[in-house]
Amino acid sequence: MIITASLPAWEVECLGCRCHNSDSTDKFLVGRVVLQPENINRFCATSFLLEGSQDLFRGSGTIGLDLSADDRMKVTGEWLSQNSSFNFCSGTKKRWIHQWAAGFAYQHLFCNPYILSFDAGVCYSHAFGRSLGTKACSTQSDVKRYIAGAKAFDATLGATFFSFCDGVLSLFATYDKVEYKKKYFEDKEEKGFGGGVKLVQPVIPCVDLVVGAEVRQPYNYYNAELNWVSELFCYDYTLGLFGAYTQGKGGLCNDGRLGVQIAVNLGSTNCRERAASCGNGSGRSVIGRALDFNNWVMTPAVYRPKVLAVKDQDCVITCVAPQAVGTTFDILGIEGEINTFEGYEALMGSNLSFSLTGSVPSGVTVDQTTGVMIVPPTLEAGEYNFTLRGVNQCGSATTPVFLVIVRVG
Repeated sequence: MIITASLPAWEVECLGCRCHNSDSTDKFLVGRVVLQPENINRFCATSFLLEGSQDLFRGSGTIGLDLSADDRMKVTGEWLSQNSSFNFCSGTKKRWIHQWAAGFAYQHLFCNPYILSFDAGVCYSHAFGRSLGTKACSTQSDVKRYIAGAKAFDATLGATFFSFCDGVLSLFATYDKVEYKKKYFEDKEEKGFGGGVKLVQPVIPCVDLVVGAEVRQPYNYYNAELNWVSELFCYDYTLGLFGAYTQGKGGLCNDGRLGVQIAVNLGSTNCRERAASCGNGSGRSVIGRALDFNNWVMTPAVYRPKVLAVKDQDCVITCVAPQAVGTTFDILGIEGEINTFEGYEALMGSNLSFSLTGSVPSGVTVDQTTGVMIVPPTLEAGEYNFTLRGVNQCGSATTPVFLVIVRVG
């Protein structure tokens, strides 16, 4: 007989295994390209983002509409594939997982010396789960493994302000609802409010520093960029270095990224005239580019920093190591009668094979499978000491037997 029992692997150690209490941090060296083709017309623009490395691929497309002089909207579709590490009780496993996302963003521009814009957005993503099968964790237990993908929704409200030294500061509040679709345990939901900040600050002419931080329910996200902005053949382009770190919550693993990026804007630009109308300087300034419709469309309406997926595991006990129930197994029999004793009450474990060792009295036997001990009627009255032994694939254990045979009448 094989004993099986399900245990919450993140609360109870799998027998004989060293379960990992924390997840590892994936590290990526990434290249990023953002391209904006020629505008469809003066009211409609598109952009495309590609991001890739040996263990990551991201592709997204954005279409934006310039609704009026002060209002604009954009829609983005995104695909993200990531080769992530998951620490199961049976060991770390790296697997590709995939996620699609869609987002919508709206912006209203203000022409005053304090507030640049009001910003709002919503997005939805779906990460696909993946079964990894069962693997032996030790001689005592197996682990059933699954990567649980999430269905996630979030909404954002914020505003962008003029900062010091011609910089731009964005503040925003977020609401997230993430549901991990598990296979072995109940689905796990993470929801709540958060917020973030983003600063775009000129450092020297044509060089900008971008820093941002987000504290959200499923993760915290921190990023920084150093970009050089210039013009070639009348088209704006940006060369830069970037770094990002995602601190996962609720079982979501961490990841860190370093990379280079290039962005090319082939669309016609109206930033100069818009910036001039508000009295905010040249079109290639930070403020000018923030006001420019084409540059706004080059930032996707959704950018999930990582695939939202967590490990899901269940421990199955396949073997319980032998163990003595007490210090000795004391039994009492009557001379002249067949006495039976249940040896399995003295040793516990799964699939035990029983035997007797030591100074075993003549005629005393034990059933190898059931552990039932038989003392024949021919055994004389007296005290006897010997040993009961139990063995299975997990190990062995023994317990001293103290047998007393008494004469009646």
